[in-house]
Amino acid sequence: MVFWRISHRSANRATAGAGRKAELRILRGLLIFSLTDIVIGWYNKINFGFVRGFVMKKFIAAALVFVLIVSMLGCTSIPPTRGTVTDGVYTNTYFGLSYIIPDGWRALSDEEYQARFSYALPTNEELAEFQSEFRDVCIVDTDDETDYFMIISYSMLFEKGSSDQQIKNKLAFVAPTLIFGQINTFKIGDNSYSIATGTSEDGTVTTYYFWSKEMIGDFRPLIWVTLPSTETIDDVLAGFSTFTPEV
Repeated sequence: MVFWRISHRSANRATAGAGRKAELRILRGLLIFSLTDIVIGWYNKINFGFVRGFVMKKFIAAALVFVLIVSMLGCTSIPPTRGTVTDGVYTNTYFGLSYIIPDGWRALSDEEYQARFSYALPTNEELAEFQSEFRDVCIVDTDDETDYFMIISYSMLFEKGSSDQQIKNKLAFVAPTLIFGQINTFKIGDNSYSIATGTSEDGTVTTYYFWSKEMIGDFRPLIWVTLPSTETIDDVLAGFSTFTPEV
């Protein structure tokens, strides 16, 4: 199933990305500390006089330590967190997104999700090092939990500044069996979203991809829903609302 392949690839990218991120932080710290020793050693060889040399060395050391601290702080950001489902309402306070689950639909537990897709949803601790896309919740139609469902995810695969067409092209690449139509726009609360529709080759199932035009932190909300082609997306979209995120 194409949806499984997307997140399976994302999980592999996330593991590799987390390792690269840690390596870069270590290398940056080692580089700055090395520069500190080099500069202080250079000034030690210059005859400034005792007082002037002492002051200059202390000043340079303090300046480089300040650069190190600023650099380390610049590498950190508030990591995303998983949403929750309470009394039939999905809410993610980090992304400021909420969804009222309609009658006849239900959210899978993390255990049910793992049993169905053969891999686990990430924990909040794992999200601190995530570098790709993660799924937050899977909501299924109780009449047909296999074919008709909704995935709410948050992606780093579509960089800031990506056009709607670029995003649609990437979606078409990972879902080659779907026939995509044109892109439309709509609003969830005050936030602008774009939506692209893909139809199965036999015309019986329609997949709706919609994504936020704005990034939240390093992530872009990305949601997809599969429905019978005889149904519209309007009732699904009506359940979404937004609020100020905690980023």
